[in-house]
Amino acid sequence: MLSQLHNENRMRRTRNNIWIFIGIVVLAIFITACDADNSTSPGDKSTLDRGRTYTQWLYQNQIHDLWDHVSDMAKMQMGNDMGNLATYRDLLIGGLGEEVSLLNERVLKIQSTHFYERTANFTGLPMPGVLEWWLNDSQEILLLDGRALEPEAHSNFLEYHTKTQLRLPFDGEWVVLWGGRTTLDNYHAPARDQRFAYDFLVMHGGWHYTGDGSRNEDYFCFGLPVVAPGAGIVVTAEKNVPDNTPPEENLAQPGGNYIVIDHENGEFSILGHFRQGSIAVNVGEHVTPGQLLGLCGNSGASDLPHLHYHLQNTPTFLSGEGLPAQFQNYRANGKRIDRGEPTRGQLVEVR
Repeated sequence: MLSQLHNENRMRRTRNNIWIFIGIVVLAIFITACDADNSTSPGDKSTLDRGRTYTQWLYQNQIHDLWDHVSDMAKMQMGNDMGNLATYRDLLIGGLGEEVSLLNERVLKIQSTHFYERTANFTGLPMPGVLEWWLNDSQEILLLDGRALEPEAHSNFLEYHTKTQLRLPFDGEWVVLWGGRTTLDNYHAPARDQRFAYDFLVMHGGWHYTGDGSRNEDYFCFGLPVVAPGAGIVVTAEKNVPDNTPPEENLAQPGGNYIVIDHENGEFSILGHFRQGSIAVNVGEHVTPGQLLGLCGNSGASDLPHLHYHLQNTPTFLSGEGLPAQFQNYRANGKRIDRGEPTRGQLVEVR
């Protein structure tokens, strides 16, 4: 139950980020499930107005007003103590500082969860920052998150076309937790090797776990199969790193249990955070697309179960340059995609 300025391993978070989770600190996921149609619905207008109101209450330290609009679930996770919300607010504003100028607002939705995103310049940050509110269908507060938006790493591969015939590394419908080419949509983007990385998880009913989220088994993706995204040879298979208990992390072993696949064309797939003891392949083994690699876990620099994936031009984890990973033959928010790069918040599945 805390909020803090992070300066941690680049595998996990962008430096100087501020993360607040109502009740438990996790990897904050701002899920966006918008189509190309950017028209505003009545629900969007309600979320926009409510997000603006909550932001002003936050800035003006109107804790009682905010508390009256926190969901029962979030209150329970905070021990039904309004003082914890006041602490979150002070830590967040202490890191961001005052808002100087508003740059952009965005309203999005996935399943029954609504999101209001506010990008602005703040006195406490040397770069723009973003506030994100998670709201339920009743417009009650589920989560508040704030972070700095670092610039994206330079890349020599912005126009690169993936050589490997890639499929999504799972079956069934997953959510793109982080993915895209901007720091706004992908916190990995400031890291040179993970410039185009993805994090995936599973959501049901607009949320990513059941219970109180204190056990790995509470998370819908924990223990689900992870499969080979393309043909190649396994060159690294770390299998014995213990899974973390949410929201703990193992920053000393950032990849946790991870696999590197050499696609034998200068491209290397890296998949991370497997469940301890679940990796089913060995170094030197040739894998085929869709072959079981292991189970989704929560090992390494991970504070909640999810799958990390990225493509790069060397076989060594945390070195080299990231490459765009263009997957083939999948659905994104129900739309058929022949070849594309999934983006943050999309619901994706192999078609």
